[in-house]
Amino acid sequence: MPEKEKNKRRKANTPPPETGDFEVRDPMELMESSVQQLLHSISFMNSVVTSINERIDSIVKDVTELKASLEFSQNDLTDNAEKIKSIEDDVSKIEVTMKKHTEKTVYSENQSR
Repeated sequence: MPEKEKNKRRKANTPPPETGDFEVRDPMELMESSVQQLLHSISFMNSVVTSINERIDSIVKDVTELKASLEFSQNDLTDNAEKIKSIEDDVSKIEVTMKKHTEKTVYSENQSR
């Protein structure tokens, strides 16, 4: 039997050598483990991205609703401002009328003395 075949058989039958507390592992096992870790990392990152996208969609929806509400409120305020201006004008007219009547009353009182 050639020497190389004996070494191959001996390597296949013997357990992997240990160095201190560290076990020497097969490179294919390391690669498979690394691939699994990478797949888990990718899965985790996809979950994070999905979660962020859902939050952004929720925020966009909230902002859109707030914008519509604000526009409605601004229109309401504009309408109310016009009503307030109209009421102020009416009150001003009433004040002028009251002042005229007060002056007439005072004049009439002074005339009767």
